[in-house]
Amino acid sequence: WCLFLESLLAMPALIVQRIDGSELTFDAWEGTVSELKKSLQDFWQVPPLFQKLILESEVLDDTQCIPDVPGEALTVTMIVTFHQVSSDLQSHQPETQAKALQVLERILSPSLEGETGRMRADAENVLITLLAEG
Repeated sequence: WCLFLESLLAMPALIVQRIDGSELTFDAWEGTVSELKKSLQDFWQVPPLFQKLILESEVLDDTQCIPDVPGEALTVTMIVTFHQVSSDLQSHQPETQAKALQVLERILSPSLEGETGRMRADAENVLITLLAEG
C-alpha cells in the first residue's frame, strides 16, 4: 500500500491549457490522448473530434500515451478546431460523413449554451462554407 501511495505521489501533474488562458489540472494522468479528450469533453463540453492537443510543437495523436516526464508537470495546449469535421464531411466514405454529421447535429442543438453555444455558431459557419463550395 505504501509503495502504491509513493508511486501516486511521484506522478507529475498534467495541465491542459486553452488559448483563452483557462486551465484544467490533473494530479496525474495515465492513459491515451483519446481518453484525455473524453475527460476534457466532460469539463469543457468540447467533443473530442473538435479538440487538438499540442505538446510543445507536436500535435498529439489520439492513440499516443501522454509522455511521463519524471518530477515535472506536463503542460498540453488544447485548441478547438473544425478541421477534422470539415475533412470528414468531404470524405468519400459514407460512414465517415455520417459520424461527422452526428457530431455536428449534437453541436447544433439549440439547447446548448456557453462554450458549446459558440461552437454551434462556428459549426453553422462550417456547414454554410461547405455547402457554398459544393
